[in-house]
Amino acid sequence: MGSYLPPPFRMVEREIFQQIAQRMRSVYTVVKMADSLRRLATTGAFTLLQEKVERWNSNYMINTCDQNVGSCCELIELNSRLQGQLFNLLNMCAAEGGMYGGADVLKNRLLPWLGQGFLATASSVSTDTSLHIMAEAADKERQIAQLQDQYEQQLDDLERDLNSSRTEAEDLKKE
Repeated sequence: MGSYLPPPFRMVEREIFQQIAQRMRSVYTVVKMADSLRRLATTGAFTLLQEKVERWNSNYMINTCDQNVGSCCELIELNSRLQGQLFNLLNMCAAEGGMYGGADVLKNRLLPWLGQGFLATASSVSTDTSLHIMAEAADKERQIAQLQDQYEQQLDDLERDLNSSRTEAEDLKKE
């Protein structure tokens, strides 16, 4: 007594296994996409991009031409990496919907935009490496900002001490 199934039941069994496998792949894709989105959100890369634009704007008039070009290139590179991450997420989202998932949205919103030449180039850096680089850059920028704030606070303290010492010296001269 084996587990013999007639051919029609074997076909049904195969279809059931294929459906289960498809659902498992879909769940895996959703989990992978959610993880990628979470990592992108936690890196603070968009905040870093905004901070860099604001810093460049405030220093634009005092920067040299080379410094301004360098700042612009840095922003373009960071923006390109972020766009690469977003396109990867878009690809995962669209794959989740099957063959025609999201086709209307892509056709109506993305294709006209891409047709105007705003296509981000693919990066040779992996997704994890790119996110790691952006997270490190964000951390370094925050550390630099903290050090700058500490330095300015120390300068203010020294100026106060100097003014206080000058006032004491003038009072002593008067006496």
